[in-house]
Amino acid sequence: LLPSSSEDWSQLGVILAKQQKYEEAAAAFRRAFQLNPEDVWALQNLAQSLNDLGRRDEAIREYRHALVVKPRFGLAWLGLGKIFEEMGSKAEAEDCYRKALLNRINRAPELTTLARFCESHGWHEAAATNFDDAIKLNPSDAMLYVEAGQNFAAIGRHAEAEQRYSEAIRLSPDSIEAHFLYGLELGSDGKPADAAGQFRETVRIMPDMPEARLNLGLALANEGNYSEALVQFNKVLEQNPTNAMALDYAQALRQKLSLTQPH
Repeated sequence: LLPSSSEDWSQLGVILAKQQKYEEAAAAFRRAFQLNPEDVWALQNLAQSLNDLGRRDEAIREYRHALVVKPRFGLAWLGLGKIFEEMGSKAEAEDCYRKALLNRINRAPELTTLARFCESHGWHEAAATNFDDAIKLNPSDAMLYVEAGQNFAAIGRHAEAEQRYSEAIRLSPDSIEAHFLYGLELGSDGKPADAAGQFRETVRIMPDMPEARLNLGLALANEGNYSEALVQFNKVLEQNPTNAMALDYAQALRQKLSLTQPH
């Protein structure tokens, strides 16, 4: 009914792409751009569909075309960076990601990709900014809080790391990773009782996770609860009889408890 509606061609492309009909999606996005040569989103989606088809050279060409139309279109720089990274062209990928950072995209998935890239390169302050901006746009994603917490922990901003882990647990009470990492932070912060609480939750959710039991034992020992700590170390040794740390702590705790027993 409206064959000249570029918006409808673009929407058709989006739906086809969600159905993984990338060839048809690419044709729809190409038609949308022909009808509206200023529509960089159509080019962006065309490039993505071509990349999904494994046609990287064509995808790169369309991303570059989008950047001719709109040089500060950060999403195209991000898309280019991801393709170059997949191709092993690290220097080109890094250059594109830097340009994407300078022309950031106000969408949670792209901000998350930028944050992860920054973190992998040790650009922790930039990663923190992008994680927090992604969280503002997608505040119910518990994993985003976990990743943000890990990034803050890496740069010594421990109070902020603890806050992010706590929020992740509020959103996802059975998140093993959130409980475990929060426990590590609390233990490092000199709060063994609170750390033990997080490791107990981790063990409750995953009883066969030796790292959780080991850290629970350490936290209990640090708060002076030697008997229960020994129980946890013994359980680790049941799973792995050669665990050096569990062996050392179990032996030390047996000696300590024998000295405190009445004769």
